[in-house]
Amino acid sequence: MTSPVDGEVLIIYQREGAYVQAGMPVALVGDFDRLTFSLNLADFDTRHLKVEETSLLTFPERWNMGKAYDTEYGAGNKGWKQKVTARLKEIVPPLSEPADVRRAVWEVDNRTRLLEPMTYTRVTMQTGSAYRCLTVPLSAMVDSAHDRVYVVDEEGILHLKRIEAGADDGTYIEIYAGLSEGEAVVTGSMEGLSDGTKAELHLEGEKS
Repeated sequence: MTSPVDGEVLIIYQREGAYVQAGMPVALVGDFDRLTFSLNLADFDTRHLKVEETSLLTFPERWNMGKAYDTEYGAGNKGWKQKVTARLKEIVPPLSEPADVRRAVWEVDNRTRLLEPMTYTRVTMQTGSAYRCLTVPLSAMVDSAHDRVYVVDEEGILHLKRIEAGADDGTYIEIYAGLSEGEAVVTGSMEGLSDGTKAELHLEGEKS
């Protein structure tokens, strides 16, 4: 009896001496040379992605990636200095078609067998390309929904504006819609502020 695919035997359903018929599963076989994972992203989050682009994966320290010499690893590794990259395989639906949500699929070359499938959580992925975007301090967000900010006009009047924001790095957050370059936003405590309030404007970094 032979398997129609090559790979590792994951689960054995039937043992020696068992009676089997055509179509009855005998074993589960998997090929882990290429591992894939996917994320469902809003359309605006996928606009900066490019198919075939590579990203660097960083694993939490609790995952031991040190060398184990009596295993079947296909190559040595550098312990915590090991770099693992993922290639963006596809975006579904493609960017050429309208969609509110898209599924981005990445593939990892695992022929060295350093990674185990269905094992890791809280992995950080950093893309290799940069792009210019409009950002404001994260402290300008009115609340945790990140969809409203206070802007100050030329006369010092506050206006509560609804915006569309994206990812943040803990200090700044990307703005997709609702603000224009050069608009002044309020940062810090929002207590006591309301739409139409008169304010005295002090730009960040400006000496008082």
